[in-house]
Amino acid sequence: MWTAYELVYRVKSPIHIGHRKVGNLMVTRRYVPARVFLGALTSKIAFVCADKLQRPLTTDEVKEIGKQINENITFSYFFLCTRRCGDRNIPDEKLWFPWNDNVEPSRMDELEFRFIGSYVSTSLRGSSSERAGEEGMLHEVEFISPYDKVDGNPVYIKGYMFVKWADNEGFALSLRNENKCYKITKSQLEKIIQEFQLGGERSYGWGKVVLERSREYNCKQMKMFGKYPVLLNSKRPAINLDGYNSIPGHLISGSSASVKALGEIEPLFRRVSINLDDRFEVAYCPGSVVYVPDKHTRIMKIDILGYLRCEIARS
Repeated sequence: MWTAYELVYRVKSPIHIGHRKVGNLMVTRRYVPARVFLGALTSKIAFVCADKLQRPLTTDEVKEIGKQINENITFSYFFLCTRRCGDRNIPDEKLWFPWNDNVEPSRMDELEFRFIGSYVSTSLRGSSSERAGEEGMLHEVEFISPYDKVDGNPVYIKGYMFVKWADNEGFALSLRNENKCYKITKSQLEKIIQEFQLGGERSYGWGKVVLERSREYNCKQMKMFGKYPVLLNSKRPAINLDGYNSIPGHLISGSSASVKALGEIEPLFRRVSINLDDRFEVAYCPGSVVYVPDKHTRIMKIDILGYLRCEIARS
């Protein structure tokens, strides 16, 4: 059975999650995809293993570690949130999903105004006394701001980590070239996830997040973001949906033939070290509305990259 951890990170510096380019503007996503967290976690665990081996890991060893992490850990998407009260131990955050609904029809406009900023820069040419911008090098980078531009309060991101523990102490990582098996314990993982650096422009100090609060769920079912029932006793964590729902992540379109969906679609390209034939897929964007007929439910499993895939229908 999977164990769910609700994680709330404080944004300490601007975050740029690459989406698309419009003219000179590099647009950021208004959320953090699961694969960004998975990549950051894999990198940190690889450094832990290299430290134990007292040597750098080879490319094949990093791929091997990544594959084993994919089998035991996965993430949901992370969305912006702000605190309603000052006590960090009280789960009282207001979520800012990047889509409009019937309850808050102007939410996207307010999200853009409060949390999205941009930075303009260009390369310079010429001597120090006659410097000018290099032609064609002007660009603007959007970012998620670490502070609310309305009231100046800190900005947070909230999401979930799902871990399949082999036992009560942790899970093992093994390398073919080594005779030893390295165990990642709960205490080690808790230490590793305390802070990450996510997204682009990291060499400029962007993307720093620090864990503010965590909560563990050991039950068979819990509600993600307080509204999406998640099954934890299946092969993969899965969302159980009925009626009309806005999806909290990308829904792979090829897996949704029996579900009515309405929303934007997006091609997903990625660089992967396994399953090279599966580098391109088309998906419904987060916030797309799916409809499951009355008296039916639809299970959508969360795959290793946090994408949703329709599995089975139940009456």
